[in-house]
Amino acid sequence: MAYIKRIDGLISRKELLDDIHHSVRFTCKTGDFKEIRGAEKIIDRIKAAPEIDIERALNNAIVSTEMEGFEISEKDRELLLKLLKKELGLDEVIEIKNKEFKNG
Repeated sequence: MAYIKRIDGLISRKELLDDIHHSVRFTCKTGDFKEIRGAEKIIDRIKAAPEIDIERALNNAIVSTEMEGFEISEKDRELLLKLLKKELGLDEVIEIKNKEFKNG
């Protein structure tokens, strides 16, 4: 199994891809298939990438997403990084995003 280095140890590539897949699928429930297509491209890019540290992988994924015309805020980048480092769980991130959405 391939692993990606991170400060506090290793995360499996499969675990990283599963986290991204589930996060994006949840946030794309609105039916915006462009976002789902963009997410699939991010996942494909990570699958093809050599093993690198988690921040660099995230930065590469964000650049790819921005090249597709989407914007990732610094706050969302920080949330994604905390999710990938297991500092926050997926449920916590979803709760934060839901509160942001409700508060407009």
